[in-house]
Amino acid sequence: MRDGYIIEEVGGQGMSACYGCDEAAAIANCRWYNFLTRGRRVFRVVLRTGSLVAVVYG
Repeated sequence: MRDGYIIEEVGGQGMSACYGCDEAAAIANCRWYNFLTRGRRVFRVVLRTGSLVAVVYG
């Protein structure tokens, strides 16, 4: 798993997309994914560094 800002589906099949150091792009795309799926699927942005994971948005 790569480090950086990652959009992942909550309760889903794992990573959706990795954005490296671009937090703004990850959050913007996460909002877009959530808008497109209208509650059928829920995405969040996490920051992964090594073995540590922190939820940034969602």
